Amino acid sequence: MFARPNSTWDFGLSASWVNASLKGSVTSTSTTGVVTTVGGLADGNRLPTAPQIQAVASVGYTLPLQEKRDFFSVFTVQYVGSSYSQFENEELQFGQIGGTASDPNANPARLITYGGVPSNTIISFDQRLPAYSLGNLRAGVRTDRWEVAGYLNNLWDTNAHLALDYERGRSARVGYLTNQPRTIGVGAQYKF
Repeated sequence: MFARPNSTWDFGLSASWVNASLKGSVTSTSTTGVVTTVGGLADGNRLPTAPQIQAVASVGYTLPLQEKRDFFSVFTVQYVGSSYSQFENEELQFGQIGGTASDPNANPARLITYGGVPSNTIISFDQRLPAYSLGNLRAGVRTDRWEVAGYLNNLWDTNAHLALDYERGRSARVGYLTNQPRTIGVGAQYKF
């Protein structure tokens, strides 16, 4: 939805709800007859990087100045719901690594131990990428030909987890790819 009640203000709102999930499972049967789900491809698991809810809202303000120039500003807030990086991230206990073989709660992923780290060490992490919100502000002066503006992106300095990043079946390194921190800058453009 977008509304411009007058020449000074404008408002925007957009939202989506998506139920993107698998409608069947992919399985593998061993020579002994044991059936296992392949790589998290289980019925009902959500599609990777597909949050159920996303929304964005904006408020714009324009003030006419002299000589066909306008002061403008826009404030935008974006919400992105939780998601997973890969299908396998939804497997039970995917966010736990290590433990001993005799432990019934041990995860098959084992740590590569260096420098005296005990072999029964357990590391836990959130396998689900949590929801986050970002705010951006932009203000400046423009004409029909040029524009100069300052901006402040990621107002709240949110550390959003955009993807789960791991190596060697989670046995070597686990981390998150994140967004850019709060950024302040100035930009200009000219139309030829």
